[in-house]
Amino acid sequence: MTLSKTDSLAGTASNRIIVINDVTDWTSENKLTWFLSRHHTATLGFSIKTLSMSFNEKIDAVTYFDMKQSPLISSIFMQDKWQVGALFALQFGLRATKYELHKRIYLEPRVGFKYNLTENLALKGSWGVYDQFLFTTNDENEILRIVDFWEPVSKTQKAQSNQHFIVGIERWMGEGFTGSTEAYYKPYSSILDNNPANNPADDADDFISGKGTAWGIEFLLKKTAGNLTGWLGYSYSFVEKRIDFNSDGQIKHSQDEIYNPNYYRPHVGNLVLNYRINSKNAISLTWSLSSGQPYTPVVGKVYTQSGYGSMENPYSNLTTIYGPKNSARYPAYYRGDIGWLRDIHPFGIRGKFKVQVVNFTNHFNALFYSWDHSRSPSRVTAIGMFPIIPTMGVEFEL
Repeated sequence: MTLSKTDSLAGTASNRIIVINDVTDWTSENKLTWFLSRHHTATLGFSIKTLSMSFNEKIDAVTYFDMKQSPLISSIFMQDKWQVGALFALQFGLRATKYELHKRIYLEPRVGFKYNLTENLALKGSWGVYDQFLFTTNDENEILRIVDFWEPVSKTQKAQSNQHFIVGIERWMGEGFTGSTEAYYKPYSSILDNNPANNPADDADDFISGKGTAWGIEFLLKKTAGNLTGWLGYSYSFVEKRIDFNSDGQIKHSQDEIYNPNYYRPHVGNLVLNYRINSKNAISLTWSLSSGQPYTPVVGKVYTQSGYGSMENPYSNLTTIYGPKNSARYPAYYRGDIGWLRDIHPFGIRGKFKVQVVNFTNHFNALFYSWDHSRSPSRVTAIGMFPIIPTMGVEFEL
């Protein structure tokens, strides 16, 4: 990426920005299942995950950030699934995880149940503890703020941790139709975000820990039988982070310490349809409609004497004044994809030939806004996501 800037005296500066974020995941997992009886199954297993991660940020020939880590994550887990009777099933589980950069062992208990209220109606629920040792970071003050970067949890930070409380109801309606409704609540006892007051000379304070909450309700209708299959889903959710950025012991809206993350979309709807024309050909249709992502709005501009100013023109630069964090939202996201699939068997090898048109309506979805303060009034330009993109490919099963 090349960044160029021209001031009011026609002075020009250009910088070449290179950011590389590489994540390689090597995972080995094995499990043993013990059938105690027709209605009782126990599972024991282990998982070893090695993450090779690097993050490098360079402007011109100067390296500003260079991080390489290969943390090891080792887990053992057990699960007990028990069909108590004709109507009631229970499932218990426990996972113990050792993260190489931390001394402690993380215990994650889990439990779930399913109760058949009638022949075609079931009540289900679950609870569990979940820890995350990888997280994505996106600093809206960075030039490449549209990109999420993967980071491992450092030695000095707690793992991201939350509980899942889920309850739902499921109904079988015949003809291959299944409907379900689920409600969930997820309190985060530890969640990470960028530290706006970090010391550039100290890598240990790049991120800061806080708390968060997520809750929502989801509706799903599925069809799994016949030539026409697919699903229709809608969800409504709420997500909020609470982080004491200035470490004063108080968390306030006015200081942007209570806010919605940039991935928060309260309304999300999806439709996926697949139609089998004959034994060799099928077509597909996907529709997505959701709320736009939140962003921090620009509310003004102010002169600054930094940058490319001079004695003759000390106010040649304008900088942005931002409003409350993530208090505005981009327009609704809308996209439709269509595809055609044909089964092929070259040289006796099973395969599929695929043709797909992404965003076949060529709908414009805003990715971010770019502000030009050199004009009066300032001009804003919306930068879009993918336009219409036709693709094709071949897939083989070996």
